[in-house]
Amino acid sequence: MKNSCLYIALMMGFSTAAYCEEDCSYRLIRNSTNIDLSDAASISRARAYEQTRSQSDKSITELGLPIKGVPVELSNERGRSAYEQAMGSEALAWSHQADLSIATQTLSQEAVESYKACLASGKRTGVFVDAFKSTWDRVNVRIQWISDGAAAARPQIEVSGGTIELGKIPKSMKPGNQIDLVIRRAQDSDIRIVANIGGKSDSVVISAIPIVKVKYERTNGSDIPNGQRAWRVTQDGSGQSVKFRRCIAPPDGWWFDPQSIQMNKDGPYGNVAPNTDAWIEPDTVSPKGFCFSALMRPNTKQGGDLWFYPIYALERVIITSSYHSEPKA
Repeated sequence: MKNSCLYIALMMGFSTAAYCEEDCSYRLIRNSTNIDLSDAASISRARAYEQTRSQSDKSITELGLPIKGVPVELSNERGRSAYEQAMGSEALAWSHQADLSIATQTLSQEAVESYKACLASGKRTGVFVDAFKSTWDRVNVRIQWISDGAAAARPQIEVSGGTIELGKIPKSMKPGNQIDLVIRRAQDSDIRIVANIGGKSDSVVISAIPIVKVKYERTNGSDIPNGQRAWRVTQDGSGQSVKFRRCIAPPDGWWFDPQSIQMNKDGPYGNVAPNTDAWIEPDTVSPKGFCFSALMRPNTKQGGDLWFYPIYALERVIITSSYHSEPKA
């Protein structure tokens, strides 16, 4: 896991000398009440937090944020499975830089400034371009010049990938002043802003925000040997106990609903001990799977039979992403 501050500073364009006195990653998600798998901003905030948190910080799933964006409540193991599957989807394979850009540009102006001030250890001087409260087509931008003792200077602001819709660039600017702009994004374009004031400069790329859609699927299943009605433990005539154990994993892209896993049993029949049984147990090798075991303990050489098989429900989420200019599926 990358250790927070230097990595974030590099990704966000800060000087490599800007180290944090505290971990800043939590500021990306501290106001989040859930993880919405149908919202690019929510996904990016979660991923940016994971990419930048220190090893001592809790993971997203350990924070207990509920998973939204699907038609059922997914919490605990199911929520973790949905989150992990979604985050590994090729549909969300945009860059780490885009994650950080989408994560921050959709926050409030106060949250963005707090986060960047944290990255700079509170010593924020120079020219700063911050994007906040952005949507897919409009971006709020604040350009600040923080300096001590500098004379007024003419700001030079370049915008590509969009046009200024509200706000003006003044002919002269004093330290401590700011420029507030609303930029209309060219359809699905990254916006790049370069600001030069008084010999200081800053530049940012404000990534386009994709549309994310999520589809939830659930199906029932069972594990039965081919051509048989169930698995079986039976006395072999020796009078000795007979043991059985089998582990199964979900198909790629699916997970088991833990609450759905049950054992169907027929028997036991015959003269057997009370602890003749079949049961479900965890898979200690593959946490995504489960195991089932059975024991036949006969009281005599004639013994008996026990038939059994597990039933379960499989779940998955299918994530797709696109942009507004692309044809709707």
